[in-house]
Amino acid sequence: MSQTTAVVGAPDPGDAVAPPGSEFAPLLRTVKGRGLLERRRSWYALCMSANVLAPAGIVSGIVLIGDSWLTLLLAPLLAVLGARTAFMGHDAGHSQKGMEIPDPNGERWGHLRRQVLTSRNIRGSALTDWFLGGLNHQIEHHLFPSMPRPNLRLAQPLVRAHCQDVGIPFVETGLVDSYRQALCRLHEVGKPLRTEWTEWTE
Repeated sequence: MSQTTAVVGAPDPGDAVAPPGSEFAPLLRTVKGRGLLERRRSWYALCMSANVLAPAGIVSGIVLIGDSWLTLLLAPLLAVLGARTAFMGHDAGHSQKGMEIPDPNGERWGHLRRQVLTSRNIRGSALTDWFLGGLNHQIEHHLFPSMPRPNLRLAQPLVRAHCQDVGIPFVETGLVDSYRQALCRLHEVGKPLRTEWTEWTE
């Protein structure tokens, strides 16, 4: 899997850009028209049931195995399922460290620009969706926070195409590169503290 960052829909200086207040409405109509904002209660019920039964099965396995090093083999599974349970409960994960932020003294951003420009998606397969709880589709999740999680992947091509039409960059990156970008940003913002600590300890 490529770990490069792809930016789709960067504006051409000669392109006309719609006023910020009107950019989101056409996308919202399209998404509603496809039924992507309709509740998916059965999907959530199935996931929540699995999130209760699977850890119960692992804990039962630990009890049955007893006092043995073999129980350590079940620990990673329990950790992954615990993280997925947290995703289900929280239903929001943020991978936007180091993204653009609006200039308080500059042009006011509408909903579409504010959510798309301050988020990035993480590319991947259905397995990536499973491990990250579907929240690797951060742009779609921020635009439509009440959208059922399994519909985020379905909304992605609509959002990407709309961003390209209105000239808004749509950023996607690989999983490893997303961590690299976040760590680089944390390193950057921590630089003044490191400098201060070095001066204090000398």
